Amino acid sequence: MSESNYTNPGSREPMSFEAFKDAFKKEFVHYLPASLADAEIKEQTVQKDRLRTGISVLMPVATPASSSALGGPVLYYDDMYKMYESGASLSEVMTEAAHIFDDAFKKFATITPSFNLDDARNMIIPRLISRSANADYLENKVFDRFEGDTVIAYQWVISMDETGIAGTCLEKDLLGSINVKREEIKELAIENMERLFVSKIRELPFTDPDKGPFIVTNNRACFGAAMILSDAIREELAEQIGEDVIILPTTKDECMVMPVSEIPDPEMAAGLLNSIHMGFDDSREIAGTMPLFMDHKSLEVRPFDHDIEINPDIDEDMDI
Repeated sequence: MSESNYTNPGSREPMSFEAFKDAFKKEFVHYLPASLADAEIKEQTVQKDRLRTGISVLMPVATPASSSALGGPVLYYDDMYKMYESGASLSEVMTEAAHIFDDAFKKFATITPSFNLDDARNMIIPRLISRSANADYLENKVFDRFEGDTVIAYQWVISMDETGIAGTCLEKDLLGSINVKREEIKELAIENMERLFVSKIRELPFTDPDKGPFIVTNNRACFGAAMILSDAIREELAEQIGEDVIILPTTKDECMVMPVSEIPDPEMAAGLLNSIHMGFDDSREIAGTMPLFMDHKSLEVRPFDHDIEINPDIDEDMDI
């Protein structure tokens, strides 16, 4: 283990996880290549299987119609710390992270000339985002209303591989440069999502397999909350749960769902959602600040409030 694996040159104790994070955040900028000199290093906290914090790199890019920022993959501190614990020095971990970001943006550079091509319409997907928490960010973005304060913005996927997904949030000025009409974008994005991703409904550990909570996401755990827009996913949830459903739009990557009988009070549901969001540093990660309600017969989604008539009765044709 190299000397840089230790808290200070005179110590023989490896750095703790917190010390590792602090050192990484302080020093990583010096490891970025010259090609990423203009990049912004951004820390992100994401709720996946658990609350995880990592870093990404935002690179300013020029599209045919506007200037935007392209986001690289998110590298999580706990994954990098495992590499450090396995014997790599802090310097080696940061060098590897810099290589991952450099490779991601090099791939982007190779496809930049195709920005104007018709294929762009095949790579636009929906992402759920809270309008109230992101009013300034959404000002120049293309988005449609969903329910509550959750809106559907659109992500242009530039590249997608085993290291992650690189893309940019679709801006209004860009619509005139790609082969997509405003009135077709929502349906088109959902179709692309269902083609590019595999939906996932999974149980949380140590929970009742019949009552949940369940997590709705996709096979990449990236922009997975938008899978709730799929008719097929809502039908699957209705069949699996067998009663009306509460949807908590936790993050852009996933949403939490559970039977209304488990959390029949709107204030309780709102409190749970708020407690999940408390650890978030980036409001763009938040898919919505209001709990939603899905009627398991009509599959209609609307805000969860006291005006809703709760009917948690199990379907008669369900096997119980």
